[in-house]
Amino acid sequence: MSQNIYRFEGDDPDINLASKKARESFKYFWRELSWERRRIIPGLDISAVKLGFPTGKMTDSAPSVEHMWIENVNFDGLKVSGDLLNDPRWIDGIGSGDSIVMGFNDIDDWIYSINGIVYGAYTVNAIRLKMNSDQRRVHDDAWGLEFGDPREIQIVPDSYLNKESRNKDEYEIGEHPMSENMTVKFDCEFSGNSEIVHQIDENGWTMLQYEALAGNLTPVKLLLKYGADKMIKNPDGFTAIDLAEVMKWDQIADVLR
Repeated sequence: MSQNIYRFEGDDPDINLASKKARESFKYFWRELSWERRRIIPGLDISAVKLGFPTGKMTDSAPSVEHMWIENVNFDGLKVSGDLLNDPRWIDGIGSGDSIVMGFNDIDDWIYSINGIVYGAYTVNAIRLKMNSDQRRVHDDAWGLEFGDPREIQIVPDSYLNKESRNKDEYEIGEHPMSENMTVKFDCEFSGNSEIVHQIDENGWTMLQYEALAGNLTPVKLLLKYGADKMIKNPDGFTAIDLAEVMKWDQIADVLR
């Protein structure tokens, strides 16, 4: 991944707004990763999250926050973790490949790409918007990805959208296609294996909690159908309902209630 480090002022309103929007839509990034981990053949070219790391410095030569990407991302509703993609310029003691754990509010941006097309990348596009066409072309070539119009952020592929509305601006993001397409497989798997439905894994999580956090409606419904306990708490004290509410998966929270 190119362009791993960004320096900009902390009070840049465009960047701050972009980061806010990235956090608000992060749930769709996490949902996509939940299905990527089930794929036999990977579907994503890249997937990464950008975090803001305090430098402990406040000088003209160094920013107070250094913004860097992590890969191999994991998320538990409170903390995001992964492996640092590059060596920092202004922070000592960490380097490329190191494991990083930070809070949800430290998320600056997220990105994934399918067949070279970029989804997310809010702050990247805020920066691209300030470039001229030649600079933007050089930037995009360095990434080797198709970012498109910097004024139009794509969150999910068009095939995920509910297109019953005539106005594209009103299209709703529907359930992940893999969630719907695997209904029969999930039904067979859960009906014949109560251990999966009730199991608490080595992290102290149930499958229902994982699916609620990821926003996967069909597995949630089927797990409930076969008796999954929605009131079990994970090590952080969250039930499946709590996790759906944290991520604002309103339909799943309603089903769990």
